[in-house]
Amino acid sequence: MQVVVENTGGLGRRMRVEVPAGQLHERIEKQVREYARSVNIKGFRRGKVPPMVVEQRFGAQIRNEASSELIRETLNRALDQEGLKPATPPSVATEGSAEQFAYTATFDVLPDFGEIDVSDLSFEREVAEVTEEDIDRMIDNLRRQRVQFNAVERAAADTDMVAFEYHVQAEDFRDPLEGVERGATILGQGAIFNELEAALYEKSPGEELTVEVNFPAGYRDSRLAGKAATVHAKVIKVSEAELPEVDADFIRSFGISDGELATFRSEIRSNLDRELAQALSARLRAKVIDLLLDRHADVEVPGSMVEQEAKSLQSANHRQAMQQARGQGTPEPKPVENFMDTAKRRVRAGLLLSEIASRQSLVLDRGRVEAALAQIASTYEDPAEVISAYRQSAELMRAVQSRVMEEQVAEWIASQAKVSDVQRGFQEVVAPNAGAAA
Repeated sequence: MQVVVENTGGLGRRMRVEVPAGQLHERIEKQVREYARSVNIKGFRRGKVPPMVVEQRFGAQIRNEASSELIRETLNRALDQEGLKPATPPSVATEGSAEQFAYTATFDVLPDFGEIDVSDLSFEREVAEVTEEDIDRMIDNLRRQRVQFNAVERAAADTDMVAFEYHVQAEDFRDPLEGVERGATILGQGAIFNELEAALYEKSPGEELTVEVNFPAGYRDSRLAGKAATVHAKVIKVSEAELPEVDADFIRSFGISDGELATFRSEIRSNLDRELAQALSARLRAKVIDLLLDRHADVEVPGSMVEQEAKSLQSANHRQAMQQARGQGTPEPKPVENFMDTAKRRVRAGLLLSEIASRQSLVLDRGRVEAALAQIASTYEDPAEVISAYRQSAELMRAVQSRVMEEQVAEWIASQAKVSDVQRGFQEVVAPNAGAAA
């Protein structure tokens, strides 16, 4: 076997491998004999099919199988011989003659990160714990999810649900053309235009109002997008929110069979502890990755991996856009170039963490993988079905395993670096933007 490697620029390599044609012929003859023993051909007894007949019927298939097998075997040997580590599976083109069987493999190699010293990294690690106030807040949220609204004969106030009918009048059209549309909103949630929501406060059933609304440039109706129009509305009903009592029935509705408040609070604490641990781990992982990327920003990454990642990001973005469109047209996918910078960053981060894991002989913690699966599934109605779907998908399982391995590497780096702990509250870690959104 003769091997010639050419550097095509950067991490690109082109490797030509020559193998004596006799090796291919031996494999073809072996395949022909195996086919002759196993195939069923009309007019011949099983196992008694002449080789010439097998060649005539299956010759092309046999040669493809034999050459593929020879390539798989010799390609790995050639890569080991040359000390090359492809970043992605090589693209192979074959050629051949009576004397030689040859092929060319084109691929990117993994980058050399050189020394990766994390002992002088310095950063703050966030720590937090679940408090009784966090449990109270969660119980309050659960009550709000099961709120009931009762009609009242008074002016609308904060947290009330207001049902109203309306039409929009612009300079050149009315929407709808005839009659009115109906809508409803809970005051204080900011679910409708600010101008309209503000005008609904202190209005009683039967009262009418007129308000000028500035529609945003991206509004779904192009006739109103970026324009000002007048909204004429009439309040139909005002309903007051009534939160359920935290009694035994309420508690049992969440699967707590004994209906005891102490058991309920204990279960909530366990769930919040898991959520907090996951959020803290994610924030640590992000901080470590940022520091590593800054230190190794000049290391080239394989273009083939970046392209694959960019296409994956593009596909995920398009699926999300399709879901948000909800059948209202088919959005065009964004150009793959839009995702290249993010893809390059993600590939570099993944390679760095993988290299550290390899050098430190870190082994994937299967228990943490199971815990991660359980955490993902816990947000669905049928957790067992979700876990089963993940186990049946190699792609989904790789994603979970990759995340867990990254967490392990980040924790190892934190154990080696100069780290100072900073105390945070549960909300600061789990919902850092909640205050800003409110």
